Amino acid sequence: MRRASTFAAALLALAGCSKARTEAVVVVTTDGARVPADIDAIDLVVADAADPANPLFEESFRLCGGAVASDCLPLPLDFTLVPGAHRDHSSRVQVTATRNGQPIIDDAATFTFAEGVSLRLDFVLSAKALGNVDC
Repeated sequence: MRRASTFAAALLALAGCSKARTEAVVVVTTDGARVPADIDAIDLVVADAADPANPLFEESFRLCGGAVASDCLPLPLDFTLVPGAHRDHSSRVQVTATRNGQPIIDDAATFTFAEGVSLRLDFVLSAKALGNVDC
């Protein structure tokens, strides 16, 4: 029994020594926007805020819903971003919801990584925002 309590104490001590992660978690959910009737894909673009024309990451993700059940991702989506060499630069994350390749909702956020802090950026694709593409 003493051995088990010593082991547990060692685990707790090690847990206290771990360094907090420097990251930004991007979460994409819906509120009334229907998949695939209203939106069928998400375009994610990550760039240095000072140079948005040259993205660091750009990808389109097909969404699961209705008859679409393969080669797709279910909502909610979450992506974890970690800082690169220029961690003090501001980053810009843009989420564009599309339908048949056309933008339906466009939104963006700018942030700066904070050392040892896990940030969270929530993008909610609301039915009220359908047609709002003036990001």
